[in-house]
Amino acid sequence: MLDATGESLHVSPDFATDGTVFIVLKGATSENTLYEVWKSTSLGFTWQKLSIPNAASDKARLALSPNYSSDQTLILLMGNWGTPGELYRSTDGGQNWVLLKDNLPLNAQRDPDLKLSPNYPQDKTIFISGYLEGLFRTKDDGQTWEQLYGEAAITSIAIAPEYPDDNRLFVSLYNKGIARSDNDGTTWT
Repeated sequence: MLDATGESLHVSPDFATDGTVFIVLKGATSENTLYEVWKSTSLGFTWQKLSIPNAASDKARLALSPNYSSDQTLILLMGNWGTPGELYRSTDGGQNWVLLKDNLPLNAQRDPDLKLSPNYPQDKTIFISGYLEGLFRTKDDGQTWEQLYGEAAITSIAIAPEYPDDNRLFVSLYNKGIARSDNDGTTWT
């Protein structure tokens, strides 16, 4: 593994039966920040490094499909300082990646977040946020985006587990608390 810091851990929704865990690692050279994604299908005892696009990025975020054990789908958000972020999808557990969108409405270089709808396999809804840009949603697997919350300082996103039937959304805000929408991002309190 890269001599690096663990950025995030992701456990398969069916971990009890598939034993799958992912870790996103962040390391650095004298010239670049480097990201690696590692996968274990053995409860974390052995690991395989996945080849990812644009490993020399300022930020990387990973999300697993709620049906990961059957559809093997991963979404990867990559971002560099001052350039639009990129969104990739793998449908084979991270072995191969396809670019979904390369001109995201945020740079993703500072504290981005990435969440999939709990109903993602059917509704293709993805949420992304950037600390400086706000909260965005796509309902067509990344092709078009709408801004749901324009305030800066978003540090994370949470979605109601029964989304879209329960369409409550939450964003945590640096030094400002939490904002909640009870109507799918139309209004916020």
